[in-house]
Amino acid sequence: MKKIIVASVFLFLAYYGFPQGAVGVGVGTGGVGIGMRIPLNHKNAKHADRIENQVQEMKHDLNLNDDQVVKVRSVFIERDRMHQQGNKMSNEDFDKQMQKILAPEQLPKYYELKQRKREERKNQMGNTKENKKEPLPELQWDDVYR
Repeated sequence: MKKIIVASVFLFLAYYGFPQGAVGVGVGTGGVGIGMRIPLNHKNAKHADRIENQVQEMKHDLNLNDDQVVKVRSVFIERDRMHQQGNKMSNEDFDKQMQKILAPEQLPKYYELKQRKREERKNQMGNTKENKKEPLPELQWDDVYR
């Protein structure tokens, strides 16, 4: 009985003794554990997800091998870091690095993929009537509660 009381007091102090949200208490297959919660930088997580999605798409479309995937990922990360520092990697520099990585038979498909993405972005950002949303109709107070 004393062990249960001591353990519950320990867990209570461990949870409430630290700043709120800084400690996590968990129960798993290995037993009970207490650990510090480390907040993720969500901005970097979004960048990492976007980069990984681009790499996986290129891997699928261009049939990249594992060595090429690692090199392509490093180029994307380098471009993202330069962008975060305020410098931008030019498209020519990016293409030169990709030419070093890709095999000659993969290059035409790479340029085709790049052109397709450019056209998709242009279509999404275009000011065509299809992309504009219809305004919502004006609602009166009584319309909401009918």
